[in-house]
Amino acid sequence: MEWDHDAPGAYVVAIEIEALDRSKLLRDVAEVLSDHHVNILSCSSHTQPDRIARFRFEFELADPGHLDSILSAVKRVGSVYDATRVLPGGRAGDPR
Repeated sequence: MEWDHDAPGAYVVAIEIEALDRSKLLRDVAEVLSDHHVNILSCSSHTQPDRIARFRFEFELADPGHLDSILSAVKRVGSVYDATRVLPGGRAGDPR
């Protein structure tokens, strides 16, 4: 597993989330990340005509060992059905 070392003691992680769009979805996902004490660097979102929302978050993480618990917590947010790490230079699900 490769990690970016952009800041001392912090790892930059990108994740992609897919969910059925609903009111307050972005707030609920951001709250889960905040509860896990990560520093969100960027967020982008796009909702398709079929109401599938895709979010991409980049954040700083002190311990990469916590990523699995963060992804599990995000998947427990109502209407979220997938959350995966995006590898550097790739897209979610890309084997790079």
